[in-house]
Amino acid sequence: MIFKVRLLGPLTQYLSSQQCSALRKNGHVVLKGRACKIVNMSTSKTGKHGHTKVHVVDLDIFTSKKYKDICPSTDNVQVSNVNQKEFEVMGLMEDGFFSLMNEDGDICNAKLIEHGNRQS
Repeated sequence: MIFKVRLLGPLTQYLSSQQCSALRKNGHVVLKGRACKIVNMSTSKTGKHGHTKVHVVDLDIFTSKKYKDICPSTDNVQVSNVNQKEFEVMGLMEDGFFSLMNEDGDICNAKLIEHGNRQS
């Protein structure tokens, strides 16, 4: 079974800034305040106003909701630094938080936001 959890901590430690033209398919970006994975992107030719546009199609990494955006290639966007880690569940608290242990033995708390069965 797969569990998606949000680890507690300051959001700014997971964000950086990057120019739209440097985004790549399968990368991660913050779109409309949501961490998303880029599933498709394309660029248009320079128009009469001199800016190349980047068309990005993303999936929210938590809800799988699709988002689309268009931005000038020279604009900066927030990029989410996403890492997948494995944790051992140590316990479930009454308020819906899990107590998790990582491979180094450190304990942290996370809230369950979605779960589903692994598709092989």
